[in-house]
Amino acid sequence: MPPLYSLLCKLVLDIDRQNKYCLYFKNLVEQAKKLREDHKKRNDLLHCLLDAHKETDLSETEQLLEYKVNREQWKKKGLTTEEVNGNFIMFIFAGYETTSTVLTFTAYCLATNPEYQDKLIPELDTSIGQHQFGSNAKDTPDYDNIQKLEYLDYVIKESIPRNSSGNGNIRSVSIFALHRSPKYWEEPEKYNLDRFLAKNKSNLTPYMFLPFGLGPRSCIAMRLSYLEAKCALVTILQKYKFLSCDKTEIPLKIDFRVLLKPKNRLFLKMEERKLS
Repeated sequence: MPPLYSLLCKLVLDIDRQNKYCLYFKNLVEQAKKLREDHKKRNDLLHCLLDAHKETDLSETEQLLEYKVNREQWKKKGLTTEEVNGNFIMFIFAGYETTSTVLTFTAYCLATNPEYQDKLIPELDTSIGQHQFGSNAKDTPDYDNIQKLEYLDYVIKESIPRNSSGNGNIRSVSIFALHRSPKYWEEPEKYNLDRFLAKNKSNLTPYMFLPFGLGPRSCIAMRLSYLEAKCALVTILQKYKFLSCDKTEIPLKIDFRVLLKPKNRLFLKMEERKLS
């Protein structure tokens, strides 16, 4: 109920702390923009947004907008200051928090299912190489060599249905419920990589794997997200193994609000790998 929410904000009643978080990130973006005023252009998202903000093409309505850093006014169809801030904040939530959540749950799944981790590590060592402390690894994970790691792909994909970082979508479909429905998944609570093997893919129910949506309006950053998660996981597993410990919660209790996350603190143990 937007009107009620606006009223609560005006009364400084930030019940769900959303206003507090939004103000934090808004100030963060403003600081970043000020730091870049006297520096060379960077090839990143924020500068792309700022360039779009400074777009000088005339809009059909010729709406008069103002860029706060530069008080000069002009008629244009570029992004407003609010749109720049909003898009950057959304990128932080959608492009950073989700991937880190998937990595957290994947680490937990590997630690509590060591037989799969024992199969994954040899694939990494063979295709990329084990990191040796004090020296460089045979190779570092990148776009090309990551594509060769089929088992790693199964590990990431099987972690997502069990603990998809997105609880639902704008169509009010519960992705979490679909991913854990026994109607569409055999033993949905069980971490089982076999279901994603090439020979078993035909057994999966179409349109029931929805971490990034489907169709022409699916997440445009899907490939980037997979690449980030895989590179991060390989970099860690080149040096360490994930293990459960006395404080590891089994089964894991989930917080369902907005993005899925562990309800309590998640404890795992990391053990340095012996050189093979």
